Amino acid sequence: MKINSQWHVSSVSLKKETLGQRPTFIQPISSCRVCSGETVRFQARVSGMPKPEIQWFHNEQLMLPTKDIVFHFDESTGTAILLIVDAFLEHAGQYSCKARNSAGEACSTHLRVTGWQLHVPSKCKFPLHTTIAFEYVQSILGGSKERKKPH
Repeated sequence: MKINSQWHVSSVSLKKETLGQRPTFIQPISSCRVCSGETVRFQARVSGMPKPEIQWFHNEQLMLPTKDIVFHFDESTGTAILLIVDAFLEHAGQYSCKARNSAGEACSTHLRVTGWQLHVPSKCKFPLHTTIAFEYVQSILGGSKERKKPH
């Protein structure tokens, strides 16, 4: 008696389903403008499970912490903070914040920061797109020019 044997090969492909929630920016980077030498504070709120890893970028280059550049993430509120202590013109440019976890990644809106063109008092703080204009008015009596801030 002869037995006819056949071998069957089967394969199973398992795809591990990612558990968790992809990062989402609840609040993008908040805009601010400060005078030279002041501290710049950018913050964004992000959610995601597991806790997202936060990365900050300046002009599309990954930022690393230094004595003047500080990162903080508050897990209880999901707030990512970037502090630039003693900010100067070299800190002008484009900033972005990226959040990444095992479920995916998200990037906040880019924020453009520009340097000052006028000298203003050190206690100033203006919205991102405020323009300060001064006009020169010639005095009728003395013929001298004086600088006045428009109303």
